[in-house]
Amino acid sequence: MMEMAWCPVSDRWEVLVIHGGRTVGYGQGVTRAQAVERAIQDALRHGYSVPLAQAYLAWWEGVVLDVRDVLLRVIKELAR
Repeated sequence: MMEMAWCPVSDRWEVLVIHGGRTVGYGQGVTRAQAVERAIQDALRHGYSVPLAQAYLAWWEGVVLDVRDVLLRVIKELAR
């Protein structure tokens, strides 16, 4: 399982890879996709095998949400 949240203190996205009730990977990035990728890499470094389908889905979710944020910003700018 992966949990994703925006941290206003660091001004970055943070992702936890959780398995068996404990954190096995952590990643932080300017974009959601970057944070997911780093969290998966951290989990792999700690010996946890992230299911490939879960990794791809989490990464794509991050990409889609990042693109949505950019599009919403552009729409707001054009509306001014």
